[in-house]
Amino acid sequence: MIEPGRSCITRFNLTMYRRFMPLAAKGFIAVAAGFAPGLAGAAVNPAMVGPANDFQLLGQNVVNTTLSDFQIPGQQYLSQTANPTGGGGYQSSGSAAYAWSESLGLLMIGQAVGAGDAQQSVLSNFVQGLSGYWRTDNGIGGYDVLPGNDPLDRYYDDNEWLDWGFIQAYQVTDNSAYLSQAQQTFNFVLSGESSALGGGIFWHEQNKTSKNTISNAPAIIDALNLYQSTGQSIYLSTATNLYKWVNANLENPADGLYYDHINLDGTVQTTEWSYNTGAMMIANGLFFQITKNQAYLQKEEALAAAAANHWNSPSADGEISNPGDMAWVLIDGYTQLYQLDHQSKWLGLADSTMAYLANHRYHGLYATSWNQPMASGQPVNVIDQAAVGISYFLVGQPQFSGLPVLSPIKVTGFNQNSVIPASGIPTGGASASVETLLRPGGNSVFYESGLPGAPAGSGLPQNGQIISQYVGSSNVAVTTFQLQSYGAGSNVLDLSSGTAAHGTLTLPAGEKFRELAILATSLVGGADNTGTVTLHFSDGRSVTTDYAAPDWFANTSGTTPDGNRFGVAVNGVGRISLASSVVSGTPDNPDLYETILNMGSLFNGISTGDYTNEMLVSMTFNQANNTAATVILAVSGAISTPEPATFGILGIGIMALPLVVRRRQRICNVWRGIEVAANDGALREKHRDA
Repeated sequence: MIEPGRSCITRFNLTMYRRFMPLAAKGFIAVAAGFAPGLAGAAVNPAMVGPANDFQLLGQNVVNTTLSDFQIPGQQYLSQTANPTGGGGYQSSGSAAYAWSESLGLLMIGQAVGAGDAQQSVLSNFVQGLSGYWRTDNGIGGYDVLPGNDPLDRYYDDNEWLDWGFIQAYQVTDNSAYLSQAQQTFNFVLSGESSALGGGIFWHEQNKTSKNTISNAPAIIDALNLYQSTGQSIYLSTATNLYKWVNANLENPADGLYYDHINLDGTVQTTEWSYNTGAMMIANGLFFQITKNQAYLQKEEALAAAAANHWNSPSADGEISNPGDMAWVLIDGYTQLYQLDHQSKWLGLADSTMAYLANHRYHGLYATSWNQPMASGQPVNVIDQAAVGISYFLVGQPQFSGLPVLSPIKVTGFNQNSVIPASGIPTGGASASVETLLRPGGNSVFYESGLPGAPAGSGLPQNGQIISQYVGSSNVAVTTFQLQSYGAGSNVLDLSSGTAAHGTLTLPAGEKFRELAILATSLVGGADNTGTVTLHFSDGRSVTTDYAAPDWFANTSGTTPDGNRFGVAVNGVGRISLASSVVSGTPDNPDLYETILNMGSLFNGISTGDYTNEMLVSMTFNQANNTAATVILAVSGAISTPEPATFGILGIGIMALPLVVRRRQRICNVWRGIEVAANDGALREKHRDA
């Protein structure tokens, strides 16, 4: 059972990641140069679309198009429609989007932040715009269908979708304000629950004549996510009661799908929409994650099979015979289920649908129905774009490819404190050895993001997690590093005349690895500085190879003499002078470098060997050649025999990722003064001036 009160993301399956993990960045994706040539602005061959990086870049384009074409001048919310302006351009109609549309926009932007496509400020400003929809009546606040609407017109399902978005925003930013807003919004949702018909939540506050699957199923998901985020058992019991009510009153026993609603007189409206079944799929997946009860997983599998039979094209060309604002929930359900039971057919359904949509877009815009192409010269709806954007990010998750993810390795042996926390210099001071020993009188060290006076977005991440922007091989999906605490303890292994030219990091528990990654940098060096690292194994054997630690301003990548690939993991973290308190280096420097060691074919200077079955117990580093000092900040790895997946899943399918990678070059659209990353790869579509 997942421990309540902790993030629902507890551990990732190391066998399931794609090449391009959503790079939870200081706002931006790191795109491989020259990626996907020939895709920009053209129909996409389904055979070419499917890798996570393709879908992630397409999702990025949808975010940019939406925030450009649906912008209302002077407002912080989107328009419901955009009209053609000629020449393939589109411009906002000026009419505010409905709350349901805004909720999908919120979910899409949250996905973009988690994937590294947008700065957190994009999300916070979008949420600020939603405040115009918030109305308090009879002592309870909730979101109205339109901003400044009169008379009051509040739908419980609108608030549930928004609640879903707020929980996701909390997960990808760790900003408790979003969790608080989610709880307030959920209070409004629960105000629509009554004993009529034995329970359940009404659809419409001002017209309480029906209780719908879609006003209850998302509420189950919200409640389960709130339970996982807060540990409050009331949310789990609420979800359980609603789940039982929906199954008792709105499930079609003939096909296993869900009806639309039940009226107060007991009559059932039997239309079946994809989002009803999709939401119940996700709810079952979350229940399974929390309780480990296999019955929930079996139920989700049955629902997925029934949904695929009912809505997915039998010709397997990817079409879904439903509007996108509903069909995206199926994509979420399919991708979630694949992560749980590892049956490739679920991921295949999602991938083929998104390839179909990519093939049938027009100037980066998408039709309402997911079984027809986007026609030229027609008005477009913002909710249709957001639904596609969400879905691209869902199928763009990296855990669907079988490529290794290099995750943080817990080690001991760090010997210096060279990071100033955002709260200031800790008791005992920070070591100035990193820069002082290299450039006497320099006195510069690293600092934590949020340090007063430092440029916004600079500094080492507050949670200490770095998602490397370096993609050194098609055999590696991504590397996550975990830095040591920025408090008074040691947080780097300093290799210099001030400490020692060599040092050892020890694994408290030995492990076998297929790949290792080293995060390092040097000072007063060049572009090709390397040091040696000796890997010690439990049987007493060892092997020595090299790692890269160029100068922290060198911004370089390449291959070491022993054939180990390296590149910039993160750049522009900045440095601060202890003497003058002046911050320098940003936005491009200093650089931290990742070196990848392939344990299956590791060269030791004489021969190549396979060390994937050796139990690693420690690593001894020597200072990089021709440098004044080298610092090792973290090590990560992909284990040789990964454990089965036991990670938790947030309902939307987004992973809670740290926002830590800085891109070197930024091509941005400006929306309400907010930077939104634009794809600088070949896939980037030409957008119009709104």
